[in-house]
Amino acid sequence: MSDEHSQNIPIHFILLGHSKNHILAAIAHFKINKMVIFTSKELLEENLPFIQEIIPKSVQVLEVVELDPFEPQALENILLIISEKYRKYSGKGKIPIIISLTGGTNLMVVAMALVASEKRLKTHYVLNNESSDVIEIDYFERMKGKGSFEKSGVLPTEIS
Repeated sequence: MSDEHSQNIPIHFILLGHSKNHILAAIAHFKINKMVIFTSKELLEENLPFIQEIIPKSVQVLEVVELDPFEPQALENILLIISEKYRKYSGKGKIPIIISLTGGTNLMVVAMALVASEKRLKTHYVLNNESSDVIEIDYFERMKGKGSFEKSGVLPTEIS
């Protein structure tokens, strides 16, 4: 595979907590080839068998990142770690990063959403229903070059 082609393959930033079905749904929906998994330190041992045995071998797990969502300054620390991983894997914005807003703790999801907002990234959410429907969210992506939420035109007029 050429370097040019591999730069167009998105890398998915996936949150992993107790729930795991959303990851398999996202893999099937997006036909994910590469992912970075973010999980809490407390759940790493519980999640390793899933990462090593259940995730299809066709999916390359580039890194498993441990987060501590229960420490003081957790949001700031998680935000810094996710931002650092974005810089590491995005190739200065040339490699698409897709953010999952499903799984992990509330603070982990908020940090992912903040990175998606800052970098104007595509996101998705997997519904907790029988079919694990994947909702693709292009909200942050549509804000590129438009400044604030109010100026972007992506908010309904009743809110802005």
